[in-house]
Amino acid sequence: MTPQQRRADEYLRRYRAKRARGLRGALRDLDTAFRADPDAGRLLDHDPRFAASPAAAPVLAYRGQARLFRGQAEAGLRDLETAAALEPQGWILAWLGEAYRQAGRAGDAARCYDRALELDPRYDNAWSWRATLRLASGDHAGALSDLDRALKLRPTARARIERARVLRRLARHAEALDELERAVRLNPELTWGGTSADALETSLTEIRAAARSLPEDGRLAAWEGETLLRLKRPREALGALERARARAARFAWARAWKAQALLELGAPAAAIRTELRAALKGDEAYARAHWIEALLESREGAPARAAAALTRAIRRSPYTARLYLARAGASLRLGRKAAARRDLDRCLRLCPGYAEAVRLRRSVDGVSDEKLESLHEPSVVEGGIL
Repeated sequence: MTPQQRRADEYLRRYRAKRARGLRGALRDLDTAFRADPDAGRLLDHDPRFAASPAAAPVLAYRGQARLFRGQAEAGLRDLETAAALEPQGWILAWLGEAYRQAGRAGDAARCYDRALELDPRYDNAWSWRATLRLASGDHAGALSDLDRALKLRPTARARIERARVLRRLARHAEALDELERAVRLNPELTWGGTSADALETSLTEIRAAARSLPEDGRLAAWEGETLLRLKRPREALGALERARARAARFAWARAWKAQALLELGAPAAAIRTELRAALKGDEAYARAHWIEALLESREGAPARAAAALTRAIRRSPYTARLYLARAGASLRLGRKAAARRDLDRCLRLCPGYAEAVRLRRSVDGVSDEKLESLHEPSVVEGGIL
């Protein structure tokens, strides 16, 4: 049994004991168990009596979520349906509604969201998820109302990015840009739309259409450049970002994105550092600028400076799993095995089942110190985009 599995089993035992005695903190222990090990639901298979009790409902719900995350849609949905039948709590019904929505069962999803909000109107995710469903059906006013309720309860990045989408549909582009920036400050991995190639092409079309109706706002040219970067078209991105600088000289993020374009085009380090200094002077709290600095230091063969830049990025965005994975890579290149293990554990607590982190964590546990250099190549630090 791995250390993660032992930790998960310990927290599952705590959950069961607290649940049986009606003590507070049971769900927190359950959450900890599944963050330590996405397969923590094996307790259900070993104890049929427990599996049929209401106390098993939260465990089934968490296992269902983990299965959905791994692409086991049918098994995950079945777990969530069983959980809701055993104990129809608001949050369980909201999770079930989201599973139905992702499966294309809009009517079932709507009924689950409505019932979840009747039971627990303070569960902000239910408001956000129902807003996504309403937006897909063309109910813009309903979606905006739900998102406003969600943001009053808890100002999450997800709710803000969804609100930006609704505002774009209503052609309220300046407001949408402001909301998008608020979302990205909370989670620097977010972008205009999705991250698949098709979603990025759709985003590019939307951005260019918005720019025609709002030509004076240079931020749109900057977001065009950012989207082109994600599409692996750095030369075109550089042109868009130059236009953005002319129209929105104070938009610091555009300078950071320009630094990334220059980095991908193999520009000299001095030119990249100039853009990064300008970006950080304009917005020192922007985590992605520090991450781009780490990429540059990695390219220049300075893993210690890369790790330091990633530490600065993490301080500004402590809930971004990819940053911990990147710093683990830098630590491995420096031979800091214990530090890498800690960062990989943090990454997996934030994002259970993150395949690259799981693979690397298992490798770190099973490899000797002298083989660390070959275990982790710089491409893991440099891969992806925040």
